[in-house]
Order: sequence, then C-alpha cells, then structure tokens
Amino acid sequence: MESLNNKTADELDALANGIIGAIFFQRELFGKDIFSRSILGGKNRVKLNSALFEVWVSQAYVLSEQEKKRLIYQREALISDYRLLLNNPDFTRAVATSTSGKAAVKLRFEGIINIINKFKNDNKDIS
Repeated sequence: MESLNNKTADELDALANGIIGAIFFQRELFGKDIFSRSILGGKNRVKLNSALFEVWVSQAYVLSEQEKKRLIYQREALISDYRLLLNNPDFTRAVATSTSGKAAVKLRFEGIINIINKFKNDNKDIS
C-alpha cells in the first residue's frame, strides 16, 4: 500500500485497469460463480468470498493474453480441478474460516497457482 503513494496518476490508472481486466477475465472464466464457492453446486449460494477474490485477481492480473486464452480454452478442465481443490477440507478452511494466517494464505495461493500453471503452460493449439 505504501508503494501506491509513489505512483504517478498514469501508473495508478494502469494498475486500476489491470485489476478491472482481471475481474472481467474471472467473470468470463467462472460466470455467475465468480469468486464464490457456489461453483460446487448444491446448496451453495453465490456469495463473494474475499479470500478467493484476493488470490484469483492477483494471479489473473499477471497473466498474458495468450495465457488467459489457454485458460478459457480449457475452462471445463480447469473448473473440474478447481472444484476438487474447493472440496479439499484444508483449502476450504483457508478460504472460509481461517483466512488470515500465513499458512492459510500460502495454501490458497499455492492451490490456485498450481491450477493456473497447469493450464496456462499447456501448449495446445488455441488459434
């Protein structure tokens, strides 16, 4: 947060646009279940989860357009892996109840980064 004080207006605009772009990308990837455990189906209602928001936006922000296309192209497989992760009791605790501890932050970032890396680095032809 301190580094934001040293940014120019143009740098802040670029940062804001990047964050907004990451959010739109997540909407394209997850639809109405954006930043929510409702993607699991069942009785889960669509409810914004700030821990999922934090990790997904920060990781989507740094993706290239080509990497985003790879994730979208493999959307169903990615969502399948994401559902498995959300069904992991340790991961669920890291995004639902014990969200602020260092171990929880590390666990949720590692889980999402692993999923993203699996699909962003796939060399399938998506042209």
